[in-house]
Amino acid sequence: MRYSYIGNMPTEIKKYLKEDIYSPENPEYVFSFGGDGTMLKAVEKYLHLIDDVVFVGINTGKLGFYTDFVLEEFPLILEKLKTKKYKLNQYNLLCFKVNGKEKLKGYALNDLVVISPIKTINIDVYLNKEYFETFRGTGLVLSTPSGSTAYNKGLNGAVIEPTILCYQLTEIASINNNAFKTLSSSLVLKKDTRCLLKGSYEDILIIADGKEIKVENVESVEAKLSSKKIKLLVKDNHDFLHRVKKSFL
Repeated sequence: MRYSYIGNMPTEIKKYLKEDIYSPENPEYVFSFGGDGTMLKAVEKYLHLIDDVVFVGINTGKLGFYTDFVLEEFPLILEKLKTKKYKLNQYNLLCFKVNGKEKLKGYALNDLVVISPIKTINIDVYLNKEYFETFRGTGLVLSTPSGSTAYNKGLNGAVIEPTILCYQLTEIASINNNAFKTLSSSLVLKKDTRCLLKGSYEDILIIADGKEIKVENVESVEAKLSSKKIKLLVKDNHDFLHRVKKSFL
């Protein structure tokens, strides 16, 4: 078995991997030790191998929607991997492109945030090339179903089961008065809907899964749900709604 890992692997775990091959360049399995933030880093690092690698989340942090296991279950994890008797969940990534440039194309497992930290911005929103609205406020968040429990939820966006192929657009501090009107709620979009955000700003931030993308002048951001997806090892009795209830209620 070829493996790699992200995060801090405890010493007591390494003894279980003595007969396996540490292969950070070409792993079959990537262990993520930490919380959801660590898993986001793992996906970013191995995005080029996304079709060939299985991610295994081991929760040593606090909140873990991508980390189904704990350290004490590591022998069980290895047994599942070596016998190939395991359950996988597959989560689609969000694909985006800034200013229409291929070199500014990227993917996000949780969300893409378009935000101005210092002043109000206007963003023209187009859905499938048709004008939808002009947003005025702090920013917008595009989130996947699996990322709907992250920043999106803090903005009162919908929590969506990851098996539903869609994504959503959620407002950050919109301004609504007699002069400016926005939808003022999250908008759930079907998987093949193309969302285009247009404007011209020097101080706007583009943040994918918590990591800022350096762009001097942002003129447009286009996004859609990608066919690319991660394969995540989960427990046989994995239940998303149970995890939501346990985490928030």
